[in-house]
Amino acid sequence: MVKIKTILAKWSSDGGVPNAGASSELLAALEECLGCTLPPVLRDLYSAANGMQDGTLDLHGVNFWPIEKIVGKNFVIESGPTQGIGFADVLIDSWFFLYRRTGEGAVEVVNQSTLKATSPETFWATYLDRPRSLDL
Repeated sequence: MVKIKTILAKWSSDGGVPNAGASSELLAALEECLGCTLPPVLRDLYSAANGMQDGTLDLHGVNFWPIEKIVGKNFVIESGPTQGIGFADVLIDSWFFLYRRTGEGAVEVVNQSTLKATSPETFWATYLDRPRSLDL
C-alpha cells in the first residue's frame, strides 16, 4: 500500500511544494470529472495535498496539478488509446500524465503514448520506487 506521507515527503524534498488538502466539494468535482468514485489512494492523496503549487517541480521535473486545474480540463485527449484527463505535466508542459476511466469504472494512468499503470495505486508505487519506468 502506498503511503501518502511518503509521496508528500518526496515532493517536498525534491523541490515540489504541496498545496493544502482538497475540500469534499473538490473531491466530488474530481469524481464527476472522471465519471467514477475516486480510488482510495486518490481520495487520500488529494485530501492530504491538493497537488503542488503552480511552478514547483519534483526532482523529475513533474508538477502534479490541483483538482481545480484537472477539472478545468487543461489537457485532454478525447479519443484513441491514450485518451484521458491530464493531472500532471512533465518539464513544463513537454508531456503529461492522464487519468483514464476504464469500462469497469476503474482509473488507469497513461501518458500521451502508452499505458503507465493499471491503477493509481500502481502509478504512485512506481513513482516512488522505479520512476525511470514511468519515463522520468
